[in-house]
Amino acid sequence: MAGNQLAKYVWLVDILRQYKHLTYKQISEKWRDSGFGDGELLSLRTFHNFRAGIADSLGIDIEIDKSKTGYYYHVVDSSLDGNKSVRSWVMDSYSVLNQVLADKKLENRIQFEKIPSGNTWLSSFMQAMRENKVVKITYKKFSDDAGNTFEVEPYFLKVANRRWYVIVRALHYVEKNKENNTHDDEIRVYALDRIVNVEITDKTFKIDKDFNADEFYDGCVGVTHSNEEKQHVVIRAYGKARNYMETLPFHESQRMVSSDEDTTLFEMDVKITNDFLQLVMQQGEMIEVLEPESVRETMRELAKTLTRYYEK
Repeated sequence: MAGNQLAKYVWLVDILRQYKHLTYKQISEKWRDSGFGDGELLSLRTFHNFRAGIADSLGIDIEIDKSKTGYYYHVVDSSLDGNKSVRSWVMDSYSVLNQVLADKKLENRIQFEKIPSGNTWLSSFMQAMRENKVVKITYKKFSDDAGNTFEVEPYFLKVANRRWYVIVRALHYVEKNKENNTHDDEIRVYALDRIVNVEITDKTFKIDKDFNADEFYDGCVGVTHSNEEKQHVVIRAYGKARNYMETLPFHESQRMVSSDEDTTLFEMDVKITNDFLQLVMQQGEMIEVLEPESVRETMRELAKTLTRYYEK
């Protein structure tokens, strides 16, 4: 499918997601006023061709409802399979780019965050995942100038904190466990921007039938995996942090407990990882961990360390 055609499909889906229900006339007028329409209305035939193309290529259905005021079109919510689906994520990401490309007047008036160049290896890992091929990678940690080369079975990809990560079954850990009769975790997480070389081998593999990506990250915030038990965390948010946490939850389990004029209480069930602690620290003095005491103590020690830095 041509890139320009995909852009038009995304525009139609995005406009229906924004306005929920629109008549053909309303859609046609919005098309005319968009960067794609160039002042021309969207013909009914083209509109229905778009609907068919969207269903066929994107798997997203646009249906019609009849009411007393006319016929209204809407996107079937189940087509996007929830907020976690790849399709939903791509639609959200592409729709922003789509609007910028469609309206050249805004090209120099929108700024984006630069994402490290780890996306260089995306296509290679995707190909290996499609074919279930073992991949040989050369990986350089921040503390390692030389780097190490080893083979992995790529299970899935994840984006977090402006970085792409690949979650793999690391075969050198598999061998190590066999040789030493140990039980180190064989599932590892590697940042794509720390990978300096990728080679898809001829070896094939089967994903462990007991492995589940959602279970792997159950209770985790960010990209750090943990085998620890989840803990019930209660946070008091002050000022603007209340709105921040409400609109951008720290974790999908987050719930608002109570709220008054000055503070809001949130609770969540998470694993205490560095990613979680950093997220809490980003809010500075605007939030306070109330429970559990062990996390309060961790935050207290981090605060003391920061104080020492600035007292020198």
